[in-house]
Amino acid sequence: KLLPDQRAPPAAAWAADAKPGVGVSGMVDEHAGAMRTTLGVLEAAYYALPESLQRVRVKLTEPDGRHPLAALAELLVAVLVAGIAVEWIYHRALRRFRAGLDRTPAATYSAQVFKHGVGLLIDLGAILVWTIAAISTFFLVWHEHELRRTTILDIVIGIIIVRTTMLVARFLLAPREPSKRLLPFADAPARTLYRFPVIVATLLAIELATVALLQGSGASQPTLDLVALLPVALGISVTLWTVWSVREPIAVLIRGTGTHGTIRHWTAELWPILATLYFLGILFARVFDILAGERVLSGQGIFSILLVAGMPIVDMALCRALGRPTGGHPAEGHVARVRGVFHSYEGVFRKAIHIVVVVVGLVLFSRLWGLNLFAIAQQS
Repeated sequence: KLLPDQRAPPAAAWAADAKPGVGVSGMVDEHAGAMRTTLGVLEAAYYALPESLQRVRVKLTEPDGRHPLAALAELLVAVLVAGIAVEWIYHRALRRFRAGLDRTPAATYSAQVFKHGVGLLIDLGAILVWTIAAISTFFLVWHEHELRRTTILDIVIGIIIVRTTMLVARFLLAPREPSKRLLPFADAPARTLYRFPVIVATLLAIELATVALLQGSGASQPTLDLVALLPVALGISVTLWTVWSVREPIAVLIRGTGTHGTIRHWTAELWPILATLYFLGILFARVFDILAGERVLSGQGIFSILLVAGMPIVDMALCRALGRPTGGHPAEGHVARVRGVFHSYEGVFRKAIHIVVVVVGLVLFSRLWGLNLFAIAQQS
């Protein structure tokens, strides 16, 4: 028979002395109360959304009483027309150089990358010229209305994001010009892959502009979180549709030519499932952060999508550029020696490219989500 001080402690006392739960269950239990509260707040923000939009309309209308769309359209047209006019002059000034560049032959892959890269820089210069002209016009027609000014600036930034994404995607995939395509895809997958970043960038631009507009009109943080969730969900949906639409062309690239090992085979078979789990994890993480009351960056989830989609593209382009110096016309002297080095150590260079791309991608991903990889590595 146990003495009183040897008996098991009461359940209430044990629970009080117990350490908080660990792992996923402990984390969920710790935030359960906050999540229920946040769900209620988000529900209230959803039903109050028409009122929030009406507040935006009132803010844009004050103090002169002008219709908000008319007031914004007047400023936006002036900014866009000025940008388009100066960009047209820019293209006219460089038309002969661009025509000569298009006629220049490019026998090797590296020469094609350089040729189209110069064209990409010219087009990026056009966007820069357009931006300078648009911003200069914006300051010339300076308006005292703060919310209208910030709205126009957000629209200009959104246009820059979408146009830049379109240029880079066209540089790599050339959906309408197979002869200029730098990535080894057929026409249908190339068009699908081209549309994907453009749609995601458009959703990002809409999210940034909408959140900024609501924030400028005094909307609450739950309303901003609620509005920001929709573009992320749409972006994930577009991404998953793209993944399963191009699963076979990507699998063919992963398998490569000739014999391949078990890891490469299963990677080619399972990559769409792994990608689906990753992107659904991004959506879950975004929802969890909002429900747990954590502040998240606007566009965080969409930037994660673009980062993970861009890593294999960069890796593929670098490996293709690395593999081409062994081909082409016979060479002598220094060029022949360089090609010999590439041929002898091509496997090493490819592995180095894979490592660098993965490391850079992890660093960017950790910065995007505020993770300290070094601290995590020390704790593991």
